[in-house]
Amino acid sequence: YGPWIKKMPRSSDVAVLAMISPRQAQHLADQITASGRDPEFVGGDALFVPDEFTQVGAYVTSFAPDLRDTPEGAQVIKLYKAIFGNFATFGGPAYAATEAVAKAALDTCQNGRATRQGVAKAMPAIDMRDSVLGQRVAFTANHELRDGRFHVYRIDPEGYTKIS
Repeated sequence: YGPWIKKMPRSSDVAVLAMISPRQAQHLADQITASGRDPEFVGGDALFVPDEFTQVGAYVTSFAPDLRDTPEGAQVIKLYKAIFGNFATFGGPAYAATEAVAKAALDTCQNGRATRQGVAKAMPAIDMRDSVLGQRVAFTANHELRDGRFHVYRIDPEGYTKIS
């Protein structure tokens, strides 16, 4: 990253870390800081790995809330940690998505069988008001998350703190 950092203006206020590896993003942020630059770091949801990307003051986004922020997620987190250890923010949305698909499969099951077409047709009718995410999970006719939004977290010395 050295040659790229040398080209970075010292007056840069923001460094967008468009990376998928939290370890590499942390390494780059460390190098930028060591070069005497002090921008605000911003990264996407791939960097939302509290054990690997720890740049205090940095911002990371997520397409779903962190389960640690929801009472509904407490039991899932407890079970997951007991089996696998720490986790990234993708676990909650994957859990909710699996639950939604399973509900659609059960709703359309005929003679003990569910079909891909039946599940796809049923998805817009899925409406989970109490999801593990602490928010409603429902879908549009095009299978998009209804009322989906991004969440922004800031990394402070104690960890990731939701700011919006």
